[in-house]
Amino acid sequence: MKTRYHALVALALGLGAFSAQVSAAPVITDWSTSYTTGSSGSATGTLSGIGTVTFAGDVRDVQQNHPTVFDNTNPSYLGQTVFTPSLDVSDAVGTWGTPGFTNTITFSSAVLNPIVWINSLGRGGTWDPATYVQSWTYDAPFTLLSSLYRPVVDGANPYQMTQSGNTLIGQEGHGSIQFAGSFTSISWTSDKPEQSAYFQVGYDNAIVPSVPEPASLALLALGLAGLGFSRRKKA
Repeated sequence: MKTRYHALVALALGLGAFSAQVSAAPVITDWSTSYTTGSSGSATGTLSGIGTVTFAGDVRDVQQNHPTVFDNTNPSYLGQTVFTPSLDVSDAVGTWGTPGFTNTITFSSAVLNPIVWINSLGRGGTWDPATYVQSWTYDAPFTLLSSLYRPVVDGANPYQMTQSGNTLIGQEGHGSIQFAGSFTSISWTSDKPEQSAYFQVGYDNAIVPSVPEPASLALLALGLAGLGFSRRKKA
C-alpha cells in the first residue's frame, strides 16, 4: 500500500503543474487594447489559469469584443459549427500574413492542448487561388478540429480550410485547430500576404486530443520513477 501511495503522490505532483488550467468551458485570451502594428508588431493579453500571452509577428490590428468574428450567427457563416464552441463575442488579433517573418504566440506558463481559432484565412469565391489561397505552416503538428465548408461561392472557389502536414491552407477559411501536449509557445510562417486573417488562442478541457499527448507520457514516467524510488527505499 505504501508503494502505491508514493507513486500516486508523484503523479499528483506532476499534475499540479496544470492544476490552474481547469475549466468546464473554453477559455480564451483577453487581448490588450495596446498593440504595435507591422510585420514586427506585438500584442499582449491574459489567459485565465495560465497568465500572460504575448504575440510577436505580423500585426494588422486587435479587435475588442468583436460580435461576429467567431460567432456562427454571422450571416456570412450561417449554420457553421466551426468554432468549439461558437463565441458570441471575442477579442481577435489580425494579421496580414507577410511572408519571411515568424509569428509566435508565447505563454508565461505551459498550456495543455491549446486551441487556435481562425477567421478568414485566405480568400474563396471568384478570387484567384494562386494569389489569395493562404497557407500557415506551424512548428508543431496539429489537428484540424473543424472548418466551415461552402462548396461553391460565386460560381468559383469554395470556402474551406484544409490541412497538409503542419500546414493549414485557407480559402476564406474559418475554423479551429488543436495542438496535443504541453506548449509554452506556438509559431508559424505564412506563404503570402492577404487582406486580413484573425486568430484567437486558448484551451478547452472538454476537447481532448485523440492521440497520447507528450504531457501525459511525461507524467506517466514521473509516476513510474516515484514507484521505483519507493521500492528502493523500502529495500
